[in-house]
Amino acid sequence: MPSVKQPSNVGSITVAGTALTPAGGKVTPASDAHSTILAHHTTRPRFKQAAANGDITISLPSIVTSITLGGTVYTPNGSGDITVPAAVGTAYLNELKYINF
Repeated sequence: MPSVKQPSNVGSITVAGTALTPAGGKVTPASDAHSTILAHHTTRPRFKQAAANGDITISLPSIVTSITLGGTVYTPNGSGDITVPAAVGTAYLNELKYINF
């Protein structure tokens, strides 16, 4: 299985029901298809919008059911979105652009 690089502020990520903790900055999902979804440019997590208070909404792939960023667990809403503080979201998104297998 290919491993997928994760931003350094990811403490864990639950992918298709399996909780994964990054080792060496990478996670290895249970299938190649899940790895592809997490890393592919059309399905990987992406910036959605910024709120007036500075919070950032990030859209996650549907296979992600929770993610721990900066020590806080976030659960996507029905649309697959999480809203995080600006500093946490910015740190995540800045490193996310380097995501790969």
